[in-house]
Amino acid sequence: MNRPAFPWLLALAFFFLRLPLLFWYRGEYTDSVLLLTLFENQSTYYPPLFPLCAWIPRSIGLDATLAGRLVSLLSTALCSVPLFHLGRRLRGPRTALTAVLLFQSAALANQWAPRAMSDALFTLLFITCLYYCVLCYDNASPARDFARLVFWTGMASLCRYQGLAFLPVLLLLAWRRRLRPVCSTHMGALLPWLALAAWIAWRGFGHGAQYAERTLDWQATLHAYWIMTWGFLRWLPYAMGYLNVLLALFGLWALRRTQHSLILLGVYLVVIWFVAHVPFQSFQFRYFLPILPLVVLLASVGWANMYERSATRFHSIIIVALMVWLGVSSAFSAQVLRDQRDAWGDLWQAAAYLRTLPPGARVYANELYANRVENYKLRFWSGREVKPLYTSWEALEAGDVVVLSSLHDDITAAMRRLAQRWDTSEQRTFTVTLIPRLGDLMSSPPRLTSTPQAMAYRNAPQRFTTIVVSLR
Repeated sequence: MNRPAFPWLLALAFFFLRLPLLFWYRGEYTDSVLLLTLFENQSTYYPPLFPLCAWIPRSIGLDATLAGRLVSLLSTALCSVPLFHLGRRLRGPRTALTAVLLFQSAALANQWAPRAMSDALFTLLFITCLYYCVLCYDNASPARDFARLVFWTGMASLCRYQGLAFLPVLLLLAWRRRLRPVCSTHMGALLPWLALAAWIAWRGFGHGAQYAERTLDWQATLHAYWIMTWGFLRWLPYAMGYLNVLLALFGLWALRRTQHSLILLGVYLVVIWFVAHVPFQSFQFRYFLPILPLVVLLASVGWANMYERSATRFHSIIIVALMVWLGVSSAFSAQVLRDQRDAWGDLWQAAAYLRTLPPGARVYANELYANRVENYKLRFWSGREVKPLYTSWEALEAGDVVVLSSLHDDITAAMRRLAQRWDTSEQRTFTVTLIPRLGDLMSSPPRLTSTPQAMAYRNAPQRFTTIVVSLR
């Protein structure tokens, strides 16, 4: 475990262990499609690093969605490297290995590892930034490490704008160590920041207007703060693993006299994450995935402290208990992957059917995004133009194909409206069921997707249907 190659071998092992998951999910979220087509759409919410990384496997012929998933699988596996180095620096190789195993077995990490989204890549960059923060604080000659921190925080911000949370940390470290921002020999560290500035100047920064829109009514904003904050405080320990959180608190107590900088940094990041995400009013655990490495790192310290302070005769029991917990965590990961496999799977199958239609067939659909009929996923997956249904009722003609998703509308009501003018022939029906163990799309009760209230139904099957009809 003391060899430099060991964490890289761990990462390689976890990558190949998860590689079969590349084809596991039968659908993707809208954010995935927007990211993979970022240079073709006008979205102002995403920086470009993830689609650029996905372009590499796409350039050698891999499907866009599979390319994005490959980036996420590799990123999740590579989290082992900075996490191992941090754990070894804090408490030694045993703590380092424990932290890696706790992270790689966690259901939250495994849920997003095969997704074609930027969460896994950002988590890798986040824990890398955390590692260099610790190095800069502890190292007597931190100029080179500080330059690397400047580089990696820029890369994190190029992946997701939440990386800007490290900017105050950079300024504080520069002031405490009396460092020049970046000395002339490390000017390359500024390249990601220059790229970020150029991207924002060209594309814009949409989150400002988004936050302003969602915080317009201050009373509603305060109420949302309360509901969302309480929801995250109540359910994040469940999502990250109750024992992980309990051990992390024990580890925090064990480090209280020796690692003030890490504790303060961790508290700052957790607080800023709440402040940034609660007003967004979207209850999704993936937003807190970057915090998971910090939790398991502290949990591994807590476990190591418990091991070292216990009598020798209890060591084997403590090790067995850890193995049991890793098994439980892995089993929950498998359950989440199984039960949440089919999010948007019905729309995915409908898009596959649309690819079999003649090129001249006109297709309309009711797929919503941000309360607008945009049909992002159907257009991307089918590779054809799919027009919005509800702004095109008068344009419908005999022979047109209509796709109706139960998540976006009452299919029965939509079919009745179509039947007032047309004879309809149902071509295909695609139905999927998922169980939202860690939160997901909701069909019953409706309108609970991305809300804390949805967690009350985390074990309730959710059924979704997409039908394809032709007009005569």
